[in-house]
Order: sequence, then C-alpha cells, then structure tokens
Amino acid sequence: DLICFVRSFYLMLHKPSMERVAFDKDDDIKKRAKMMLNFWKDCNKSDVWDNIYQAIEDLDYDKLIQELERFF
Repeated sequence: DLICFVRSFYLMLHKPSMERVAFDKDDDIKKRAKMMLNFWKDCNKSDVWDNIYQAIEDLDYDKLIQELERFF
C-alpha cells in the first residue's frame, strides 16, 4: 500500500528514535500497534503530511512526488 511505502521511506531517511520492540514470549501486539499508531499520529501534524496523505488518497502521483520532494 502506498501509505506504507511513504512511511517506510520516511523511516529509512530520517531514522527517528523509536522504542525498539523485543520479539519474545512477552510480545504484546496490541501494545506495539498502539505505539506505532501514536508515532504516526504525532508525526502527522503538518500541512506537508496532510498534502501527502491527500495525494495518496486521490492517487495523484504527480502531486505526491512534489510533496515528497518538498518534505525530503
């Protein structure tokens, strides 16, 4: 999905500090999912992200490229 691709691209380039999750017996998938949702909710507070998500929703690849160039 395009949103996952853009988010992965962001993570690769910017390498934000995030809590690392150990995959062991005590793994709590709900806790991990909540952590990731909160991370993206906090990162999504800008006009740039709003424009990126709107371009994705509209499948407007030219606008998406413009917004990504502006962002990165």
